[in-house]
Amino acid sequence: PPPQPPATAVATTSSAAAAPAPAAASTVQVRAAQVIVTTPPPENKDMPSLYCFVLVHKDSEEPWLMRAQLQKGVGIFGCNSYTFFSDQAVTIGFQSADFWVSAVVLSGEKAYLGAVPGSAEKAWHNTGIFIAAWHWIYQSGQHRNHDWTVKVDPDTVFLPTRLQLKLQQRRAPRVMTSYKHFMSYVDPTKPMYLVNCKQWYSLQGPLEVFSQPAADQFFQGIGLCQSKLDWRSWGEDWFVSRCMDLLKVQKREGWGLLDDMYCGSPYGETGHTYVEETRLKGAVCTDGKPAYHAYKTVANLTRCLDQALSDGDVIVSK
Repeated sequence: PPPQPPATAVATTSSAAAAPAPAAASTVQVRAAQVIVTTPPPENKDMPSLYCFVLVHKDSEEPWLMRAQLQKGVGIFGCNSYTFFSDQAVTIGFQSADFWVSAVVLSGEKAYLGAVPGSAEKAWHNTGIFIAAWHWIYQSGQHRNHDWTVKVDPDTVFLPTRLQLKLQQRRAPRVMTSYKHFMSYVDPTKPMYLVNCKQWYSLQGPLEVFSQPAADQFFQGIGLCQSKLDWRSWGEDWFVSRCMDLLKVQKREGWGLLDDMYCGSPYGETGHTYVEETRLKGAVCTDGKPAYHAYKTVANLTRCLDQALSDGDVIVSK
């Protein structure tokens, strides 16, 4: 397992105390809690702020993937604020000399790998445990301190400063000149979420980006969506997108934010999809996007991360 803290180590935070347990309608319970707050460097003070979270399965490679990102200060660890969730207690390392990064442990309905209805493929059925995480975030209120809420998968190489820059560049002007421009521009003060796979016109789970009002609307509406949607056989990204649509949250086109092996969109000017390019060359993470998926071993994730960082990205300081 990942290294454990010494017996005398106590996890402290620079934020409020632990969040209360989820609402009574939920069957999940929170056993531990922590929120880490980091501060962007002065040159990024005008950039949109990010609250990021991740959920790992302890009995998998995922804690090690997160440890590799922690060591380089990227992934959720480069966001302005983050929460690290797990289905079991796990500590992945230290962020500073006196702070070990331990998970917020969520108990309840466990994720499982199962068949996709109408398909021969398998996918994670993990909406149940994510409902626990969403309740925790809403009740802690951490997302309200930031412009955007970002969910990241553990096997995603994620560079937060790139996302901040792209969101800043897409800030909506006062006058829209076309529908295409309207769908490309974003406004963190309006409820909106970003679809990120052009091929399927879908929200892919490796990088989910919601404005602060959209996150509030979604968290408040989870119970309604549970009652209206046949969600138990879905992955959480299906639930999120369909719930957002049911709640009439606006969507915007987030093309250029994610290279995903499970999305068939082209990779640059290569003439290949991203998965085709990786089959030819291995890890390929050099086109300047904020996120790359799926890198399921530490070796492959590190190769991708090293390529991405070689472009000279500034890492948000702690």
